[in-house]
Amino acid sequence: MSYGELKIDTITFTAGGVDASVSVSGLVQNPTFTGNITTTGTISGDVIRGNTVSGATVTGDAGEFGTITGNTAGFTTVTGTTVTGTTANFVTVSGTTVTGTTARFTSGVFTNISGGTHTITSGVFASGTAANPSITFVDDLDTGLFTGTANTVSIVASGAAVLTVSGANVGVGTTSPSSVLHVANSQASVGGAFIDARNTGTGPGLLISANTRDSADNAIAVLRAIDRTGTDALTVNVAGNVGIGTSEPSSLLEVRDDAIPRLSIRNVTTTSFSQLLFSEVGDGSNFVINRLGSTSTATGGARAAQIWQEADAPIVFATDNAEKIRIDGDGKLLIGTSTTNNHIREDQKFAIVSTGAVFGGASITTYAGTTLSDLGSFIDLNRSRGSTDGSMTAVADNDALGWIVFQGSDGTDFRRAAWIKGEVDGTPAANDMPGALILSTTASGSSLPTERMRIDSTGNVGIGTTPSGNLSLGYALRLNGGSQTYIAINNSTHTTQTTGGFVIGNDNVAARITQRENQPLIFDTNNTERMRILAGGGLTFNGDTAAANALDDYEEGTWTPTLAGTSTNPTYTVDVNRSQYTKIGRLVDCTIDISVTSLSGGSGQVYVTLPFTVQNSNPKPYAELIAGRNNTWFTGANNTLFGWAVENSVDGYLVFQSGNNGAETNVGWVSHTNTGSVRFCLHYLYYSNT
Repeated sequence: MSYGELKIDTITFTAGGVDASVSVSGLVQNPTFTGNITTTGTISGDVIRGNTVSGATVTGDAGEFGTITGNTAGFTTVTGTTVTGTTANFVTVSGTTVTGTTARFTSGVFTNISGGTHTITSGVFASGTAANPSITFVDDLDTGLFTGTANTVSIVASGAAVLTVSGANVGVGTTSPSSVLHVANSQASVGGAFIDARNTGTGPGLLISANTRDSADNAIAVLRAIDRTGTDALTVNVAGNVGIGTSEPSSLLEVRDDAIPRLSIRNVTTTSFSQLLFSEVGDGSNFVINRLGSTSTATGGARAAQIWQEADAPIVFATDNAEKIRIDGDGKLLIGTSTTNNHIREDQKFAIVSTGAVFGGASITTYAGTTLSDLGSFIDLNRSRGSTDGSMTAVADNDALGWIVFQGSDGTDFRRAAWIKGEVDGTPAANDMPGALILSTTASGSSLPTERMRIDSTGNVGIGTTPSGNLSLGYALRLNGGSQTYIAINNSTHTTQTTGGFVIGNDNVAARITQRENQPLIFDTNNTERMRILAGGGLTFNGDTAAANALDDYEEGTWTPTLAGTSTNPTYTVDVNRSQYTKIGRLVDCTIDISVTSLSGGSGQVYVTLPFTVQNSNPKPYAELIAGRNNTWFTGANNTLFGWAVENSVDGYLVFQSGNNGAETNVGWVSHTNTGSVRFCLHYLYYSNT
């Protein structure tokens, strides 16, 4: 053993049985101290153990201390509670607290590291908690790092984990991220957000949240895009609803704007189309709205708008929360109804239905200006014998061109009551389509209408019959109503509305012109009255309306006059009677012309009976015999024969006059007459009583 060397396994210094501090100068071995070691030089060795070491430099491969205090501490391994120094260079440090201005470690297991600067190549720290992170900062001991579970590192601020990396997942606001980026926020106030991508916190940007709440504290917004005015431009809420221009969308997509809300779908390919598609998951048919491109050749052509229902299902249009229009799967347009039952027949394509106490139907109006006078609204009923859309095959004679059918319900179905039919009336040619119009009605007890009136291609009209036959002679209207055919004409003042005020027609007895009102019949020519039949009977002419001036009778007939005497009547046998009369109004012109045989007897003045009673009026008390000739019974051949008749009677008396100025003498039987076979010829003109 050399001088100056002391070899000993263990040296323990005590004072009064208690470990005490020892100062050793120049000790270079590796002693173990159970007390404190204080040195002004350097303590070095492979292993240095002690409770507390204080000094300028502590160097060794391994050290185990409760406290190391010194300007420099360099160990390969240090295990202790507190390490404090200006400079600490360790390969490995395991301890509760490491404090120093500068600490450099290759590796370590620490509960706490504190100090100004720490350079750690690797280290093992205690797990820590959010309240007591493993790595903290001077004067901010509740901010730092900790690990809660394996493979997890959390950043703590104010004692709460704000960022956690767990495996490949990152959590913000959660220590258990379940996705690559998991953002959570327990803030329940209005406007709370997980991600706020705004430059100033109030300007335009993007907010992602699950706790933005409405006034009822209901979570609403998940995603909010803020425009330059600070207004919500886009919002996605927890229900999955998207709002554009609103922060509270009530449907899957709600667009609001103070000006004109607009949703644009644009296609940059001119041959394709822009599309809005509606479908059901698992259903192969869609409902789409298309706008074709400017060079598209699809159905409708360039720039066409399509509403396309791929399924055999209707398209329904509703207002006031009720269906108003429907296009069914067969392409039938229904207005006011959802069913074709009772409304569509014979493959019709269009139905209008009204309900309630209303006037149903449709109105077509044209505002055509003043350029052309014949412009107006059109309803075209067209027919071709072609079988495809647009094919033109000429129709033929008697082909129906269109119908307007009137139907009524019989309690079960609608039944045809009447129709108006247009048909071809002749052989068509280029720019030539002869036609007829037919009106038909259904009689009581019948199921189908019967033709009642026809206007043919020449303009002739047949009512109850086809306008042919005698119409070729120039008649434009032909009526056939069976055994009785009438035309009745009424106006609103007539009291005989049901039977017709003025009637023209015929029956199986006669042709009739009948005025059923208490009114005259007036006949005009050249727009001037020429004749009138008064309501009470009688004819007036040229505007005369006075009943007293009316011609109220015309009659022609024969009668057998009676030869009589004022005292006794003669006896005779009528051989030939040629007597006749004409009565115009009350003017009677009668001729007595009889041949008799076996005339004898008679006395007193001769008189004969007239056909009508003589008028009873003044100043004309009697009628005159105006002529008499070939009267073989009158013996006064050179005398003029006269006569007169007494008013209110049918008796015509005879007188004669000798010469021009002779006195009138009554003609008497026997004295002025012959007997046997004679002839009476007398001509009376008088007014009758009626």
